[in-house]
Amino acid sequence: MKKLISIITLVLGLSVTTVGQNLNTKFFTDLGSALKTPETVLALDLSHSSLDELEKALPKFVNLEYLNLSDQHLETIPTSISQLKKLKFLDLSGNDFVQLPSSFSDLQSLEELRLDRELRMNTDQTILLLGSLPKLRILSMRSDSIVILPTSIGELKRLEILNLGGNPIKELPESFAQLKQLQELFLDGDRSLNLRQAFTVLGQVPLLNTLHLEDNRLSSIPDNIKQLKQLQKLYLSRNNIVQLKLDLNDLRNLNYLNMEGNPMDKTSIQYLERTGLRFKF
Repeated sequence: MKKLISIITLVLGLSVTTVGQNLNTKFFTDLGSALKTPETVLALDLSHSSLDELEKALPKFVNLEYLNLSDQHLETIPTSISQLKKLKFLDLSGNDFVQLPSSFSDLQSLEELRLDRELRMNTDQTILLLGSLPKLRILSMRSDSIVILPTSIGELKRLEILNLGGNPIKELPESFAQLKQLQELFLDGDRSLNLRQAFTVLGQVPLLNTLHLEDNRLSSIPDNIKQLKQLQKLYLSRNNIVQLKLDLNDLRNLNYLNMEGNPMDKTSIQYLERTGLRFKF
């Protein structure tokens, strides 16, 4: 129950008191029950469900703000999803579709979208379409087997959080530097990534303050990380780093470093203890 309340509170901006009082009329995990009073439904979690009537049912939820359709193995996304004018959060992870319907661009209120584990998805077409969503701030495309990140990624200019973890991405396109609002980036588990090239591009992303590079089998960090002038939090856990050399004169804003799961000798980072930097190892 606590987890359910926290999810709804986060997504819908409802107070815990309000959620507690209205939980039964706002959040549903069964389509049949939700259709009894569709106008009262704010959140609908249909993950792992059988959805034969989804196309006709969706337009009835005129006030819906949260929708989870993950792990449905949907080969097509219902075009009627575009009628959910108040939708803020959408999870389509773990499905089998190739592309999103063109009407997807009508989701003008959408703020967060999850497209994880979409192995058949046309990444280029998807990103081009997402560029028409004016309020999209959070995008997750984890474990999508992305090798080449399309240059169209630069069109997602309002993104604040981007999760590209678990992909065999080799390089970041130059257009990535156009993500002027990006603050947090996940590149964990991207073991093919040319990190030196990536840092050169990321150095042009002015608001980037949190970077995740966990599980990348890194033995060292390229010295041009110093180009990330606004970096505050750096996650390097579960790599193969024995010695870490960071010049904090270049990374003046760095205040947190996570080195858990690396074969490091504690004495090799004693110099960091004297700087006041918070870290885990």
